[in-house]
Amino acid sequence: MFQTQVLTRSEPVVQTRPVVMLVGDIKAYSRLSSKLAADDLAKLMNHWYEKCRDFLKQKEAVIDKFTGDCVFAYWHSDGPRARQLALDVATALADSSWLLTDSQKQMLLRVDASFDCCIGMHVGEVALSGASQDDFTALGDAVNLAFRIEGLTRDLDQKILASSAFVSDWDPVGVSFQSCGLHEVKGFSEPVEVYSVGA
Repeated sequence: MFQTQVLTRSEPVVQTRPVVMLVGDIKAYSRLSSKLAADDLAKLMNHWYEKCRDFLKQKEAVIDKFTGDCVFAYWHSDGPRARQLALDVATALADSSWLLTDSQKQMLLRVDASFDCCIGMHVGEVALSGASQDDFTALGDAVNLAFRIEGLTRDLDQKILASSAFVSDWDPVGVSFQSCGLHEVKGFSEPVEVYSVGA
């Protein structure tokens, strides 16, 4: 059960609830941007935003924001279905080239660049705050941790990482989670255990 608190008519609507979160970030974006002309890069990213938005909506995700080469989305639940949908998104976006046009794929091939996404997934309680019911952004330590987990993908050379909260009490068919150990993350006093995703 989530709590809804309407402060005043002039203040934002606030909801506190558990959610499944996903952070996706284009891998080696700096290298990619150095190889492409600015207008080609802008067209590529705008196309990715559009196709990524459509795909996430098909998977029932709420898109919180696109920032640069990163997308942050969440599901209004922490249950198995929401986790499965997030996992579906993660495995699909890990290689995002399928979202591109043939000409964009050829452009990347010419500059020897891939279009992969690093993904972090987490489950936790967040505060959803916004000017209206249709304009929420997720806030709180759980959001920060989701971003930190995505950041660990480079250090651990993994495309997809999930928190222990994401994998706990859940055994999806055809997917295995392998512990990558405990890791220190900025802003958190306790180390965080993360898991890679395999078939």
